[in-house]
Amino acid sequence: MRNAIVTGAGSGIGRAIAHRLARNGYNVIVNDVRLEAAEAVAGEIGANARAIAGDVSKEADAANL
Repeated sequence: MRNAIVTGAGSGIGRAIAHRLARNGYNVIVNDVRLEAAEAVAGEIGANARAIAGDVSKEADAANL
């Protein structure tokens, strides 16, 4: 299975991209600065998704991701 990381996936275009990738067979890391938003999208997607909060412009958050 393929893997994808989608930043800004808690809403809008990022959310749509995360859903599309999951439908196409990807495991998706749903990243957003708002954990609640990331968890909501990961919950919509299901078992193929995992939520991770963080701001990828910060080195520590990007390394965690």
